[in-house]
Amino acid sequence: MTLTTEQTNTLNEYQNNLMNFDNLKDTYNYYKTENVTLSKNAKVSNSNITTNYRKTYYEEQGISNLKYYYDVLFYIYVFVCIAIIISLFTSQTNFSKQTTIFFIIILIIYPYYSTSIFSYIMKIFNETTNLFPTDIYTKI
Repeated sequence: MTLTTEQTNTLNEYQNNLMNFDNLKDTYNYYKTENVTLSKNAKVSNSNITTNYRKTYYEEQGISNLKYYYDVLFYIYVFVCIAIIISLFTSQTNFSKQTTIFFIIILIIYPYYSTSIFSYIMKIFNETTNLFPTDIYTKI
């Protein structure tokens, strides 16, 4: 039995539609799994953003607390320095005028150079401790 041209065209169209349907199912399955993966990645990304925001907030809060304590301690230091300077001039001391002036200058510049002095002392301490032998088995 021979097929007519219309039947052949219809059969070819059916086969093409069947092939397109199979391709469409494969594409659907691919995008379905891809969407699940992207959704998981988006949730992790949102969680990281929230965590970073919280971390930044608490770091800022810690820094502001440290600035507050720094200011309080600085004012206490200034008050003590003023009291020492007044007592150096009003009370009897065994210091000469040059020693008194030197002591006052040291008191005034100490807060500005104390951080670099402390850093230098810590650097020397770390270099000295690195010269001593260490027990490698304690770091395992």
